Amino acid sequence: MRNLTLILISLSFMNAMAQKEPVIAIPFDTVSEKYAYVGVVKAEERSSSFLYKNAKTWLIGLNGNDSMIDIVNDSLIRDRGTVTVTLVIKGAMGVKIPIPYNVSYMIILEFKEGRYRYTITNFTINGSNTGSDQSMALETYVKQHENMNLGKRDVIAQEEQFCAELDDKVKKLIESMKASIGVDEKADDW
Repeated sequence: MRNLTLILISLSFMNAMAQKEPVIAIPFDTVSEKYAYVGVVKAEERSSSFLYKNAKTWLIGLNGNDSMIDIVNDSLIRDRGTVTVTLVIKGAMGVKIPIPYNVSYMIILEFKEGRYRYTITNFTINGSNTGSDQSMALETYVKQHENMNLGKRDVIAQEEQFCAELDDKVKKLIESMKASIGVDEKADDW
């Protein structure tokens, strides 16, 4: 009996030690200690005013309003945006329950002749669309598992799933930005 107890305690200890940290797909900036996407896009032979104008048009189309947070003509735009991320949790009897969350972010676009830099950061999870009004920084969200003992693996899996979908949404946002900012308007073929 004593050996069985020792074996069970040893297995429990090994299981606790084997629990992994979440693998977060989103880039982490060690200087600001925030998750952030940063990149420079070359737009050869494009003036900063051309890039600025297209960026402003893209942001208005994206967010549906023209009230940017901070605008410095031809050199900088700072705005907020929102994407929806759906977390699928396991309910009773294997039922999968999708819960959509609004995630807000800050986007900063800086312009120079022939290039622009984007920074997408300050991700805040603004509760679910199902009535929750709690807000949480992404940096806090991915550390929820640290305060848990039981169910830690499930929480880590949820954190990884949430961040993978957010990463996919932000990458699509960046693709849309790149496709819109550095291109000429289509000529009217009439």
